[in-house]
Amino acid sequence: MLLTRLIISLLVGSSAAFPAKREYATNGTQTGMDPVKSKFPECDATPQGCVCPKGTVFQVSTSYATVYADIGDLTELISNFTDTAWFGTSPTSISGDAMHPIRLLIADVEGVPVATNEQLMVFTDYSNKSDQSQTTRFEDGFLMKFQVIDTPITYDGNSGPGIIAGSWDTMDVRRIGEQETMWIWSIYVCFSSAFPFHEFHESAMKNISSTLGRQGKLSKDTVGPFSV
Repeated sequence: MLLTRLIISLLVGSSAAFPAKREYATNGTQTGMDPVKSKFPECDATPQGCVCPKGTVFQVSTSYATVYADIGDLTELISNFTDTAWFGTSPTSISGDAMHPIRLLIADVEGVPVATNEQLMVFTDYSNKSDQSQTTRFEDGFLMKFQVIDTPITYDGNSGPGIIAGSWDTMDVRRIGEQETMWIWSIYVCFSSAFPFHEFHESAMKNISSTLGRQGKLSKDTVGPFSV
């Protein structure tokens, strides 16, 4: 029940008033909706009803898994914002301060490399005992929020010009039992083209599960990841 409630809360927070399956015109308004009557603000880091800027569409994805490992062992692998090799790429540069670091990542978008600056906006240690700038092990889990900054980002993809107008991630990792950890990774974006976020997140989560297994730190097989 705890896992279900947490997933629902993240979905409500990220997609706000707009379910993921609705269709939107390129001006950010829902197809068939009178734009004059739309009172929603443009999408930003605040999870609320919103519309994407002209030329982009709203997309949302949430991936989740139950990992049967000590939560400290899991968080040691994924809580360092500037160490991202576990999901397939590493920052080309790091800036900002210890509490709000910025990582420059090169991502493949529509077949071309696109540079994005992501900044850590929120990091909460659920035990209220640790400093994320000093440790990577969190015995009760953590909540991390980060976003792409310096938007909009324009690029020339294989299908033509593209826009990244905004991207906001939430990662929530919590102890739900002895050797049992809940891991949720949610994202909502304003992109000009569709992106398979669930495939990327699930691949990264499976990689971590495999690493824990090789280290002998899984008490049984991970359930998931699944995506909605």
